[in-house]
Amino acid sequence: MSNRYLHRVEYEKPRMFPVLLATVIEEGDLLWQSKANGCVYPASQFPWNTNLGVTQRQFARHFVGVALQHSTALMSDPVRVGTDSVFEFDCDSQTWDVWDGVAPAADATGILLEDQKVAIAPRMERQIVRVYLFLTVAATRVHVELRTLPCCQTTTTTTMTTTTTTTTTTGQ
Repeated sequence: MSNRYLHRVEYEKPRMFPVLLATVIEEGDLLWQSKANGCVYPASQFPWNTNLGVTQRQFARHFVGVALQHSTALMSDPVRVGTDSVFEFDCDSQTWDVWDGVAPAADATGILLEDQKVAIAPRMERQIVRVYLFLTVAATRVHVELRTLPCCQTTTTTTMTTTTTTTTTTGQ
């Protein structure tokens, strides 16, 4: 896939994410963040698990946004990622209703996610974005609204325990 500037409406609210040296990212790729190293990768590098539904659900948990710049295999600089805006993506020809849930599409092999193509996701836990424009005529591109939450959210509770030791000395 080539670099495509897919941002369409509103402020893109970019954030910077680290990238490993050998990772190739194209502008417009759907990106996920690894919990292991904190780096981002294109959707096609997400590990496939059982079937499309399970993989989409797991991808949604790691999804951080859309690449706003490219990164070649020889670059290790952080990339700018759009996390809050409207983007345009390729899709199979179909009609779309506003607020339809969307997830990365499977590629032709059926065992990888597409970097820049989306499909309808009927279940909430698979959805990464929602349709922004109502399309009554079948279209091969769709505008989606991206509102990401911080990736890989976990609740951390810090508990502080204070121990008081009292020493009593008695005189003899």
